[in-house]
Order: sequence, then structure tokens, then C-alpha cells
Amino acid sequence: MQLNGFRRMSPQERIARMCAWSQQVKEMSLNAIRRRHPELSESEIRLRFIEITWGPELARDVRRHLKERQLE
Repeated sequence: MQLNGFRRMSPQERIARMCAWSQQVKEMSLNAIRRRHPELSESEIRLRFIEITWGPELARDVRRHLKERQLE
């Protein structure tokens, strides 16, 4: 049933729906990290999300960038 509705959508509607679903999945992931690690700050939660999603190398680069910004 949902698949037929998705097929009837315009390309713009499909993109909007996919963006909304993507945001929902991201929020669910962040909430799961919060539940597992209540001791983490919000920025540490987001860094953990980056590490899980895109890997430790990118998370390390983001941490380095954030520290450099604080020093400016």
C-alpha cells in the first residue's frame, strides 16, 4: 500500500519524503546514543554519531577542527 503511494508521488515529493525519513533515522540514532551514554555532552553525542556513521577518521578530523576553532 505505501509503495503504491510512493510511486504516485512527484519526484519533488519523493525527495521531500526521503529527506524527512533520513532526518527521522538520524534523530533515532542520536537518541539511541543518548540512552546508551547519558554521561556524554551533546557535542560528544554528535561526534559519536559521526564516528559510527562515517568512521573514526572523519570523527577525529572534526574533533581536531573543533579544537582549533576554540583556540582562535
